[in-house]
Amino acid sequence: MFPQADIPVVQLSLDRTRELAFHYALGKDLTAAGQGCLDHWEWDHFLPLLYTLALQDQKDTVEFFADPVTFGSISMRSFEVG
Repeated sequence: MFPQADIPVVQLSLDRTRELAFHYALGKDLTAAGQGCLDHWEWDHFLPLLYTLALQDQKDTVEFFADPVTFGSISMRSFEVG
């Protein structure tokens, strides 16, 4: 998908004791932006979504892909910002 391997990657340690607005605001402060992909909507997957969405510009679009659900519960739904 990215043969040049030029996508910035940041590892985050998520503090679940903080409110959602904190995570979104911290994501806004990050300067290393790119495209983000998430798979599930579990809590540990939802918080990175806030960081990724906070990095988008007003001109950026959000597109979902990999929508199929297998066996009624397995989903790899992901999104791209850009």
